[in-house]
Amino acid sequence: MTYVPPDSLSKHLPAPLQARLRRQLQRFDVPEEQVEPVKPFFVASLLVFNEWFRQGYSPNYGVDVHLITRAKKAKMPLVELEGAQAQSDLMAGLSVKEGLQALDGAVTALESGLTRDQITGVVNAWQAGDPALLLEVTRAYNESVPGAKELEEKFIWSRHEAMANKIEAYLFSGRDRVFVAVGALHLAGPRGLVEILRSRGHTVRQL
Repeated sequence: MTYVPPDSLSKHLPAPLQARLRRQLQRFDVPEEQVEPVKPFFVASLLVFNEWFRQGYSPNYGVDVHLITRAKKAKMPLVELEGAQAQSDLMAGLSVKEGLQALDGAVTALESGLTRDQITGVVNAWQAGDPALLLEVTRAYNESVPGAKELEEKFIWSRHEAMANKIEAYLFSGRDRVFVAVGALHLAGPRGLVEILRSRGHTVRQL
């Protein structure tokens, strides 16, 4: 996630992007020196998280935290579908070009108000239980931000085969019941986990 000193973020950013990033950091009251050791993709993530905060959302109240808390209270075993290391490796494997493109895209989306609109769209689709609308919201972002479609491919769709294999192993393990939680976008569309499991002969229905 970070550079090895004396390397730093500003040494990799074109001057125009550096200036635009500075304006967004000021908007979120984030000191510039705080992101100086951090690589572009993770700075992009930080900006997006801050916009979620501005819209009134906190990861402390996320569904994942709620489910984990309930499972622990019920003394249920918890097993990671992928694990933090696998996800960290995926992010760390981005090329320099991909990282800069992600940061530029995040700044552009914040400048235009697209990120705010995306947050509203994603929340509305999730609350309505509408996977088609969720895909429509992400499609709008992909069409507006260069490189976003490729990043979505890497961070969402490319992971599904391995995730489905692990879920299927749980289903065939002989347990009476298994509860699996994933991000909503992983469930949507023809390349989502729902359709992958259905294509393998499992009965899947939305409640």
